[in-house]
Order: sequence, then structure tokens, then C-alpha cells
Amino acid sequence: MTERDVFLPVAAQPSVDALVEQARLGEELGYDTAWLPESWGRNAVATLSCIARDTDDI
Repeated sequence: MTERDVFLPVAAQPSVDALVEQARLGEELGYDTAWLPESWGRNAVATLSCIARDTDDI
């Protein structure tokens, strides 16, 4: 089966909570991974750690 990826938006600078919620929704919809680029003003590793904490498979 093909892996499905969800790419989280950063251009509008959403809150970490909003990104976590988007990843949780992606997981509910069957996505396998979440991707978040390193960008100005946000630490991607810290944000992805929050996503990992609040999801089961992503």
C-alpha cells in the first residue's frame, strides 16, 4: 500500500495546537506521516515532538 503523507502549512504561522490538531485529523483520515518544514520563527523538531506526543501512529 502507498504511504500517505500530510504536509502541514506554516506560511500563516498557525499555533502549535492547530498543527497538532491538523496532524490528529490527518491520522484519523488514514494518513501515515506528517511533515513540517523548518521555518523562520518555529522549531520544527519541537513542534513535531508535540505531534508525536498526541498521535498514535504519526
